[in-house]
Amino acid sequence: MFAQRAFLAVAAAAVLALAPLSSVRAAEPADLSPRLAPLLAGTDVPGLATLTIRDGVVAGQGVAGVRDLKSRVPATTDDVWHLGSDGKAITATAIARLVEQGVLSWETPLEALLPELAASMRPQYRQATLLDLLSHLSGLPDIIGLEETLAFYDDPRPVMEQRRAYAAVAVTQAPAVEPRTTQSYSNGGYILAAAAAERATGKSIEQLTAELVLQPLGMTTAAFGPTVAGQPLGHEDGRPLTGPRADNPTVLAPAGELHMSLQDWARFVLDQMEGEDGRGRLLSVESYRLLHTARDGKVAGLGWGTPAAFGGKPGRYLTHVGSNGYWHAVVVARLDNRSAILTVVNSGDGTQAETVNRAVLRALAGEVLGD
Repeated sequence: MFAQRAFLAVAAAAVLALAPLSSVRAAEPADLSPRLAPLLAGTDVPGLATLTIRDGVVAGQGVAGVRDLKSRVPATTDDVWHLGSDGKAITATAIARLVEQGVLSWETPLEALLPELAASMRPQYRQATLLDLLSHLSGLPDIIGLEETLAFYDDPRPVMEQRRAYAAVAVTQAPAVEPRTTQSYSNGGYILAAAAAERATGKSIEQLTAELVLQPLGMTTAAFGPTVAGQPLGHEDGRPLTGPRADNPTVLAPAGELHMSLQDWARFVLDQMEGEDGRGRLLSVESYRLLHTARDGKVAGLGWGTPAAFGGKPGRYLTHVGSNGYWHAVVVARLDNRSAILTVVNSGDGTQAETVNRAVLRALAGEVLGD
C-alpha cells in the first residue's frame, strides 16, 4: 500500500563535520533504552529507536521492543531503520552538490531540464525549477495516481526509464495548486528532480546519492529499499513485511526509500547542522542555507520543514516526518544550538506509531533541544 507522510504536518503542528561518528562524541552516549521502554509499553508498536544530539555531539541512544512481531528478537542500537520521506533532505543535498559542480542549475526551467517532455508538458509546469520541485512549489500532484504508481511494482524497465515514464505522465496532469503560490506536498516533485539529475549525469539517483552524500559522510549502513530479515521490519496489520512490496515502488526512491542505522542518520543531520557555520563536508555555507530556508514566507525549505518554533520554543529548526505506511520516523533539529532528536518505529498506518514518536519528543525535547 502506498502511503504519504509530510513534514508540513510537523511544521504546522509543531509537535513535535563529519569524520567517523566516534570523533564527535564527547563521551559514551547515554543509554536511553530505560526511558524508551515505558513509552512503548502497552502500544501496538513493535520496536522503537531514538538518538539525541546536543551541542554537536551524539548525547544519547537507545532502543526498545523487537525487530519484528514474528521473530520477537530484541532490537539493537546497531540495527537499521527505514526513514521514509526523511530521506528527501538527502536527495536535495545530492542535487545541491550537482548544482555546485555546475552539472545542474537551480533556475533552469523544467522544459529545459526534461526537453523531451516539453511538447506534452502543461504550460503551468514549463517554468518550474529544481527549487520549485524540491520545495513543493511546482504545483505537481503528490503522485500521478495510486493505481498508476502501484503499477511500477511490475515494471520490468530499468529504474531510470521508469522515472522518465513517471515524469512523462506527471507533466500532463492538472496542477494540485497554482505553481509557486502554495506549498503542496509532492513526492512527484522529487521524482522529476531525480529524473533531471539522471538525464544530466547518466547515473541513477541511487548511485548519485551514494557517491555525493552517503560515501563522503561514511554512512556505510545506508541503502535504498526495504529492510531484510535479521533487521527491524516494517509492519502491516501486525504482520512483518519483507520483499519488494515492503516498500513503495523503486521509482519513488528519491522521495524517500532509504534505511540506515541511527548513527548514520546522525552523520547526515550533524553535517546539516554544521553546514551553515562552514564546517559541513558536502556543500558551501550558501547551499546549506538555501536548503534550510523557506522561500517567500512559506514553511518548507528543500527537504526540510523550517518552523520558527517547536513545542512553543522559538529557534531555527529543521523538521520532517517520514513513512512508507509501514514505518514512522521523525527528526527535529535545532540549528542555533546544534541539537536534535531522531526517532523511528517499525510500524505505520493504523497503529500508534505517531503516538509513540510524539511521546519520545515530549519526553526529551526540553533537555535536548533547550529553551
